[in-house]
Amino acid sequence: MPAAQSLANSLAQKSRRRPPLFPPRRFRRWVVPLLLLVLWEVASDTGLVDSYYLPPLHTVLKTAWSLLLSGQLLADTGVSLYRLFAGYFAGVVAGILVGVVTGRSALVFDLLDPIIQALRPVSPIALLPLAIVYLGVGDFEKIMLIAYSTFFPVVINTYFGVRGVDPVVLMAARTLGATRRLDMFREIILPAALPHIFSGLRVSLGISFIVLIAAEMIAAHSGLGYRILDAEQVFAIDVVYVGIVAISLLGLLFDAIFMRVRQRLLPWYRET
Repeated sequence: MPAAQSLANSLAQKSRRRPPLFPPRRFRRWVVPLLLLVLWEVASDTGLVDSYYLPPLHTVLKTAWSLLLSGQLLADTGVSLYRLFAGYFAGVVAGILVGVVTGRSALVFDLLDPIIQALRPVSPIALLPLAIVYLGVGDFEKIMLIAYSTFFPVVINTYFGVRGVDPVVLMAARTLGATRRLDMFREIILPAALPHIFSGLRVSLGISFIVLIAAEMIAAHSGLGYRILDAEQVFAIDVVYVGIVAISLLGLLFDAIFMRVRQRLLPWYRET
């Protein structure tokens, strides 16, 4: 036994001293994006890809800097973010409320689920002509379309999160004296459903960006989507790429913030 214990300790010490095969995870996440940026610059500079269709990365960055100094990029980004957040939060609130109610009440689920399932496949872009007719061309119709697209991932994930609570846990809580519905919801149901709700929130955030840019391209006079289409029409391809990169960076930033918030609120939850 002492020999076996000594051997085990020796192997453990060697394994601790062994350097990791790969860099830490926070660095690994940037390997592929950095390689793609390098490939972009090399492919355009060497003529592998026509620089008209794919301007060099340094040219795009130079254009972005000039647009940033002129204030145009900040103005378009601010308008787009206002529309995005207004529609996103409206859709999130509605989706969580409906998801909780349908998850807790079979009657409400039977009444609302057919409507939800019938509207869920309808693209928000298909509704844009009707939104323009009824709401006009402005911010409100874009906010409503973003709220519409956000609603469905949130309501479905919230419903399954609420329905997925273990009945044994609910029974145990009642046995221990949790008889009020509000207490049951706050202490048992909501914490158990939060991982599903956060999944719906994360998916709907990406969908909101897609709907926002598409709506701004079709019916807007400002915003990142409008700027991309306007630049394409005057063959300012570098400005097009500036808009695309700006959208990509915003999505990356908000997703990182979202994941950090989830880690703070759900420290016990780990994805497999």
